[in-house]
Amino acid sequence: MIIRRILTGCSSTCTVPLLFQSRSCSGNVSYGDKLYDSHVPTTSLQRLALTVGAGIGGLCKPERVDFIYTFGEVTGWYALQCMHQKMLKDETGQEILHEKPRLRSSTLNLEKLRTLPDKTLGREYVRFLDYYGYTPEGRASVRYVDDFELAYVMQRYREIHDFVHTLLQVPTSVYGEIVVKQFEGVQTGLPLCVLGGFIPPAVKLSYKEQVELLTVYGPWALSNGFQAKFLMNVYFEKHLEESLDELQQKLNIRPLPNGSLNSDIWTK
Repeated sequence: MIIRRILTGCSSTCTVPLLFQSRSCSGNVSYGDKLYDSHVPTTSLQRLALTVGAGIGGLCKPERVDFIYTFGEVTGWYALQCMHQKMLKDETGQEILHEKPRLRSSTLNLEKLRTLPDKTLGREYVRFLDYYGYTPEGRASVRYVDDFELAYVMQRYREIHDFVHTLLQVPTSVYGEIVVKQFEGVQTGLPLCVLGGFIPPAVKLSYKEQVELLTVYGPWALSNGFQAKFLMNVYFEKHLEESLDELQQKLNIRPLPNGSLNSDIWTK
């Protein structure tokens, strides 16, 4: 019921079966046209092969982010259209789509973020990056989305992922990623998030974690996903000096419940 609600939460003008949607809905783009610098044009058959190959590869070797990225891109057309529509209906979303900002160490000025007061969004975000050794540039460029605008939507989703972790105060672990994917699945409807959030728990978590996920963190992630502001419409770069607690309240995000996911990464 929850998965069906997620996947049917937005209407779309495209009616082509999801796995075979290629190029733009208008059909005025020919195969072989490169729509952006990192774009790799594909046929429907190639996309099907990528879907199967990346899907199996991601299940067998979840540490291979290239499999995860590829699967997300070739299965995400319908959801990306919905996300794009939601952004077009929001003033900040329109601004983001118009300016198309990219998250980079230089544009974010990580050194400045490290000097911000504790419990501000920027300070806790860079604390998260430093803890895991991440950089904003670590997110790969989109390759298999056959539309310039939708490719940016996917890129933006990918690049704000660490901000989502920071807002939710959830660490990067198998358990943590499942919880974040449940939240993102509700927000975006991306098959990658829906499958990543609802399929792996039975095989990747201990019995205690499964019970906790079903009774504590799962309901928390799902309710937050439904009730929170659509995070693709948040211009995170303009909230870096804002109190994390105040921003959570503004975005209607409830704090993380006490349990095994609580981490010492962030300032308490």
